[in-house]
Amino acid sequence: MYVINRQSFGWTFVYAVDWSSLLASLPLVLAAALLATLPASRWVFRRSPAQILRQG
Repeated sequence: MYVINRQSFGWTFVYAVDWSSLLASLPLVLAAALLATLPASRWVFRRSPAQILRQG
């Protein structure tokens, strides 16, 4: 990538990870994932396994 950008465009870029932002966003991502599973889990736990298997 460095050679291609340098030869073709005359510039390059440095990829750097901001670890503090990444770690700060982790709880938000986990909370969003948990909230996304709530409707499906509530639907499953309201019904008996036999009823779910009968519905197919």
